[in-house]
Amino acid sequence: MYTFERIIDEIGGFGKFQIITEILLFSAYTLCSWSIMQMAFAGLVPHWYCVISESDSLENETFTELLAINSTWSKQNYQTCAPENGSQCSQYHFEGSYATVTEEWDLVCDRDWVRSTLISIQMAGILFGCLIAGQLSDQYGRRRVLNAFVLFHALVNFAAALAPNWQLFATARFLIGLGIGGIITTAFPYGIEFMPLKWRAFLSIFPWWGAGVLIFTGCAYVLPDWRLLHLACGFANLPCLTAWWLAPESLRWLTAKGRIDEAEAVLQKMADTNGRTLPPWTRGFLETTIFPSGNSKPKQEKSTSYLDLLKNAYLARCTAAICFM
Repeated sequence: MYTFERIIDEIGGFGKFQIITEILLFSAYTLCSWSIMQMAFAGLVPHWYCVISESDSLENETFTELLAINSTWSKQNYQTCAPENGSQCSQYHFEGSYATVTEEWDLVCDRDWVRSTLISIQMAGILFGCLIAGQLSDQYGRRRVLNAFVLFHALVNFAAALAPNWQLFATARFLIGLGIGGIITTAFPYGIEFMPLKWRAFLSIFPWWGAGVLIFTGCAYVLPDWRLLHLACGFANLPCLTAWWLAPESLRWLTAKGRIDEAEAVLQKMADTNGRTLPPWTRGFLETTIFPSGNSKPKQEKSTSYLDLLKNAYLARCTAAICFM
């Protein structure tokens, strides 16, 4: 029986082409974990104390030194929003050699809710990104949509690094989430379809996500500043755009759209890169996927949407089960 999987096996299986392509496509996926973990550092709360008046603001002293100077005052003011004497904090003094958004915009006490809200806003962006990317990649192709989201992800990381207040930073985090959702929705199915069947499970459990978290951890150690980390993440995404030139369009998407010549060219590129010969029956197999038996005209393509997942009882049950999992 002729299938896409059989063609891939005969032109090299898991060969040089697959190694290059998967690294290119999943590099963007890996950087999503870096991006989503940004708030683990940016939202960190350093040691801080409440400054009642200008005379209390001892910028160069640590809490330990303040405790030695005035133990009663220091204990009352250390990470306390309302000191025992009833005074109000005029400002907050933060310790530590790292820069976070908590320190940048005083996100403690009456603004403590902002940090968790920023994470929720980011996750909402991921949800919308997943929904949008699924529809767009089916309509315009995996290659075009993935590279558009990678570029978008880089640009909004640059924008986040320049945010002058937490409100604009929250907007940037939503857009970053949008980019993350778009990448993870598109990159995984796009990359996995070039793999032979027996290697797909391995690719799905390969620690791409963990590698991104590890990279982020190292960068946060070297660049302990939330603005610099956003800039670094933006620049790290730019090399992933080489996939526009080096990774071909989705083989199955091209075939589904009736673009047989381009689909055959992708298979020929795979065979050439892996040092194999394209099977002689390839063209005939591709044509049978779009031409009904005995018909010289391709099947009419119809527009699809998420509503098609609910158009009958069987699809609705499958959709519900997958969403639940």
